[in-house]
Amino acid sequence: IVHKSMASACRFSYIRSSSRLTTFSRHLARVMRASSFVTVSAQLLVLIVFLCLCMATGVSASNEYVYSPRTQRSAVEHTRPASCPTLRELLCEPGPPGEIGHPGIPGPRGLDGLPGVNGDPGMRGRPGDIGLPGPSGERGPQGNSGSKGPPGNIGLTGQPGPQGNSGLSGPPGPIGEPGPQGNDGTHGRPGEIGPPGLSGEPGVQGMPGPIGAPGLHGLEGKEGPPGLISGGVVYTRWGRSSCPDGAELLYAGRAGGTQWAKTGGAANYICMPSDPEYSDYRPGIQGFSPVTWIDYETNNGGGSVGLKHELHNQNAPCASCYVSTRGATVMIPAKLTCPSSWTKEYDGYLMASTIFTPHYRTEFVCVDRSFEAIPGSVGDSGYNSGVFYFTEASCYGMPCGPYNEEKELTCVVCSK
Repeated sequence: IVHKSMASACRFSYIRSSSRLTTFSRHLARVMRASSFVTVSAQLLVLIVFLCLCMATGVSASNEYVYSPRTQRSAVEHTRPASCPTLRELLCEPGPPGEIGHPGIPGPRGLDGLPGVNGDPGMRGRPGDIGLPGPSGERGPQGNSGSKGPPGNIGLTGQPGPQGNSGLSGPPGPIGEPGPQGNDGTHGRPGEIGPPGLSGEPGVQGMPGPIGAPGLHGLEGKEGPPGLISGGVVYTRWGRSSCPDGAELLYAGRAGGTQWAKTGGAANYICMPSDPEYSDYRPGIQGFSPVTWIDYETNNGGGSVGLKHELHNQNAPCASCYVSTRGATVMIPAKLTCPSSWTKEYDGYLMASTIFTPHYRTEFVCVDRSFEAIPGSVGDSGYNSGVFYFTEASCYGMPCGPYNEEKELTCVVCSK
């Protein structure tokens, strides 16, 4: 009975604020169970005193206001279970319920009880809100180096850093084996010219390379000295028996052609040599195509005084000239000068037959401006000869802007 009463007292004294009394009652029950020498009367006395203490403690703590930090809310905890009656309930009959009294004055804070036995872990609460970051703590001591982890992924290639200063030259190391040929580096600055090395042995002649592309056309060089002309050039100088300086005289003679009144025969003039040579011939005058001398007609008709009038009706001489250093000749009418890089052989007057009836057409020839006559060759007014007349420009058939129909036309013979 004592033991059961003590157990009821223990359940009755289950209040958080009276944890020391509860602990005391538990220890007291263990002592009484273990002490065989304690009498029953002594155990009953101890039980009565303990119940008085429990009743006093239960009255003051029955309506104790308890704050539960685990649930973060206030509540009035029942400090005793319903199965644990008080001493008054055990000895007296229950009376009518009294009126609710006024709240008592809060008592002084009791002493902290002994820490209770850890209960079973409660259910995991929902995560709380993230609190504000606390102040940074002091730097802790450096920990031990961890074990080497697996190699990480290769990172992105960083930008090259600035070039560092050149270090001091170290002693030359041993010559290593030749490495593989690297890529061509950028061209460095040309170094200083070193002293000439020793002449090496001539190498083996390589194969000829492919023909390169044609180069750019170079600048025109200076004109070289005249070279030798194969064959040279030959021209006729009309009105003179000699050749200009630099030309070789092949032969001299008289100007010949067809009689001016004949409708047949040749139209060109020829230079007849003074010492003819013959081959096989037929005796007698045949008269089919006679060649006659050419006379100057310098009075220009009507007996008026003209250029070189003193040579009127006299035979015109001629000379065949050869130039070995040139290969071409040209007769330019109405000019007295030659083009650049050409050489002038002679200049003079442009002459031909007349247009009046019964004269017939001939060619134009350039007669030297200082033309001469064969001495003692005064003819019969040119009746049986060919003729040289001065020529003039005609405004009926060519523009007279640069030309003048009242002036005798000139000419020049050039070679190159």
